[in-house]
Amino acid sequence: MLPKSFYKSEVITCTPETSIQEVARLMKENSVGNVVVVQANDGIAKPLGVVTDRDIVLGAICEKIDSIATMTASDLMSPDVILINQDMSVFEALDCLREGGVSRAPVVDEKGQLCGVLSSSRIFKILSEQLVKLSDLSDQRKEFPEQAKRIPKEKSSQNFDQQRH
Repeated sequence: MLPKSFYKSEVITCTPETSIQEVARLMKENSVGNVVVVQANDGIAKPLGVVTDRDIVLGAICEKIDSIATMTASDLMSPDVILINQDMSVFEALDCLREGGVSRAPVVDEKGQLCGVLSSSRIFKILSEQLVKLSDLSDQRKEFPEQAKRIPKEKSSQNFDQQRH
């Protein structure tokens, strides 16, 4: 299961009918580079697509500058959105991002409800922090081999599990 610490649960969303100007304003106010386009079905916000700042620049400003005032999120969203199921492992999620050619993707639960957004940079940050801690532990064991032998196995695995959650 994908730990919640790996994805951002506060997601900026809009509907397909939201104007591109409003989407850009949401991005600016929330300091984000993408907005998830959702449709509510039976009280469940299901992702339909994603609008990125790049979509706005390349799709609205460069291509269709005359119609930007009437454009909506559905006009620019990536309709083939890559979804990450919260039951996936971290490595399965990374595979989905890589195969989809994206660095961020919405996370959904078993009902398709939007739970958050996963970014490859956040995964890399968390994994690198854990690798540094592991490396530090290895260095400590080399420097103080007698103390390393005294760490009960159960205690060291409990600490790791607590840090992951």
